[in-house]
Amino acid sequence: MSYTAGHVLYSTGTAMPYEVVLTRPLGRPLRRSFGTMREAEAFVRRNSAVPPPALSTLYDRPASNS
Repeated sequence: MSYTAGHVLYSTGTAMPYEVVLTRPLGRPLRRSFGTMREAEAFVRRNSAVPPPALSTLYDRPASNS
């Protein structure tokens, strides 16, 4: 099951300063620590839901409406 949201926290003075917190609606949050921001962000991308592609309602229109 993928997580619905995730964010990265930064703590100074620790060996692994970046902590990822992933959450889902009916579950406990998952916490993991990383040495770099790049590793933490990649973990969030791999383990959280991808939003569906959306068109801007102001400018973009599907090709069928042209």
